[in-house]
Amino acid sequence: MRTVAASLFLMLAATAHAADIWGSSRLDVLCAEFPVVSRDALQLALGGHFDAVVQREGVDPARVHQVDPAGLAPVLQRAAALGVGPLDLFSDPQFAADGPCVLFLDETTLAAVDRQFDIHGLWMVRATVAGEPDAPLAMRYMLLGRGRLIVGYPRHATVQVADYPIFTGRYDYQPYMALDIVATPERRAHVGLRTLHEPSGVFQPFVGPLGAAIREFELSGDGILVRYRVLGGVEREMKVRHPPISLR
Repeated sequence: MRTVAASLFLMLAATAHAADIWGSSRLDVLCAEFPVVSRDALQLALGGHFDAVVQREGVDPARVHQVDPAGLAPVLQRAAALGVGPLDLFSDPQFAADGPCVLFLDETTLAAVDRQFDIHGLWMVRATVAGEPDAPLAMRYMLLGRGRLIVGYPRHATVQVADYPIFTGRYDYQPYMALDIVATPERRAHVGLRTLHEPSGVFQPFVGPLGAAIREFELSGDGILVRYRVLGGVEREMKVRHPPISLR
């Protein structure tokens, strides 16, 4: 009985929390307002990784909608006002596998969002390259929804992430990085982290500090449980803070 009651409480709390973040701008409303990206425009933006997104990730181009920064801003403003972190927002049930659409943010939209908000995510919109502070690495695109979060960068680089300074605080960004979104009453997480160095290559782990292969992030209280694999295949986990989205 206690387990059932606890699950019901979590479900109701998550539903109320989602309503607070989305207000009247729920994702199905935004999907109807944002235009579908043409296949040619999406292919141009994703470059060589278009086939990976469509064929290997199963993203249907007909359900990919171009985001208007002005339409997304109210959601991010409410998230910032509530002290919501990026994992909390990006594992919202709206983005689960049965969600209404996939949001597409191109580099212009991402830059506009980054000027107004600090997302504090591990995959930064504008990242500082280790040893090259004057040569930032800007995210080229983001796809979010239908159970996927996919981001692209112009090149591979080792970056310094100030919000996640675990050990060295250095993470290995690849041109293509993706994960699966888990959004249930019992669990909110990003799992199956994977990267591609070449479009037709084999999926590789997302490598973090000291060569750790980071497998997943799960919301846990006011923090995040990071699960990773170290040399020798040993599985470990660590709880880290979850900095909230903020206005610049």
